[in-house]
Amino acid sequence: MDATAQRIRLEVSDKISGISCGGIAAPMELLRVLPFRSAIDERLHLLKAHKPYSESDHVVNLMLNIISGGDCLEDIELLRQDDAYLRAVNAARIPDPTTAGDFLRRFEERDIHTLIDINNEMNMNIWEAAQVDRSEALIDIDGTIQQTYGECKENMDMSYKGKWGFNPLILTEANSGVHLAGVNRAGNVNSAEGAVAWIDRAVVVAKSYFQKVLLRGDSAFSLTREFDRWDNEGVEFVFSYDCMNNLEKRADLLATKAWRRVPRKKTRRHTHANVKREAIARRGYKHYRAKREWIAEFGYCPSKCGKEYRMVVVKRELELSIGQKLMMPEYRYFFYITNNRERTPLQILDLIHRRCNHENKIEQLDNGVHALKMPAAEFHANWAYMVICVMAWNLKSWLGLLMPNTERGARVVRMEFKRFSRWRLEIPCQVVRQAGYVVYRYIAHNPWLDDLFRLFDRISRLRFARA
Repeated sequence: MDATAQRIRLEVSDKISGISCGGIAAPMELLRVLPFRSAIDERLHLLKAHKPYSESDHVVNLMLNIISGGDCLEDIELLRQDDAYLRAVNAARIPDPTTAGDFLRRFEERDIHTLIDINNEMNMNIWEAAQVDRSEALIDIDGTIQQTYGECKENMDMSYKGKWGFNPLILTEANSGVHLAGVNRAGNVNSAEGAVAWIDRAVVVAKSYFQKVLLRGDSAFSLTREFDRWDNEGVEFVFSYDCMNNLEKRADLLATKAWRRVPRKKTRRHTHANVKREAIARRGYKHYRAKREWIAEFGYCPSKCGKEYRMVVVKRELELSIGQKLMMPEYRYFFYITNNRERTPLQILDLIHRRCNHENKIEQLDNGVHALKMPAAEFHANWAYMVICVMAWNLKSWLGLLMPNTERGARVVRMEFKRFSRWRLEIPCQVVRQAGYVVYRYIAHNPWLDDLFRLFDRISRLRFARA
């Protein structure tokens, strides 16, 4: 490509206007047919006068900023100066970043709870419309340490890792890929602090649609004092469990025939040299490498429980090398407690391994929709922004669940947000008004364009009960 072969001239068209994020037609249509705006306006009362914006205008404005590729509140300014975008969202004007920030600062904790409830009501509407499999809901629970470099953010504190910031709690339904709750917490809290109330709320939401509910989490959420109650309510759980001396002794006493070899997953053979391993050996570092695993189970009653539950134990053989020297192998135990009686130990282990995808979703909340960036100085304002960004992420999952092509829809549900934005939303189009319609006229082909038209057609035919 020779940049000097032809001269370049710049012009601005005065007749044709367009936007680069033409894919927002589907999210806009979904927000139109869902009872989303009416639920917010009827139940969220933050503004004394609606001149000129309502509560739903502010929430949708923040969501569309994320959907359109915005990273922060300041990016709203680009949208409000774009006449084609205003035409696309059928608005004469939208709130500027300062007004959006002022709106966030009006939230109290009860208002955020209302917003989370509305989000979950929309989740249930989408589950019903998409006919999601009702057999079982998998609720993943985890917290994350969110570091911030500000010094004046309300309730920020130092975590056990020595980082200043917050410790949000995230609950997700794994099968449909939607978030059920995002809870902002101070940085110094224990991972499970306040989690029980939010877990119970998520269980109520899941039970309204799914036949069974199963909770998954790491050892921080292995809340033994709640096990009997959850079991009596028909809620299943699988949690990692701390490796304690009494459990190790129980595992050591298991008969040889109680152990079963864990089959290793077949992987493609690497054709390149392992540079990292060679450097470790050359410099004489200590290196552990997993070799084999065995699995077994036994009954166990935690001290705060009145019932016995299944304790699944994995025995892992680790090959230890120091430089070029191969040492004697070491063995470590990993424990998982569950009240599920139907799955085999291997299926329980697979269930725990698949929980790792929840870590990816939390990372996407941070770097995909920027829900954990804490843009304001006020604690509840940051929490409200987190929940609104969570709903922007859920829009992606809702669109994937509703896609007529279920295979591609499943890919959208699993897709990282930035890739979703680039593949599904960044489609250039003209925006014109024609006979009472806002017309999106696409001017570039995209491999997903046919799916967008079919998805839009399906969304347009949906009918939901109004809030």
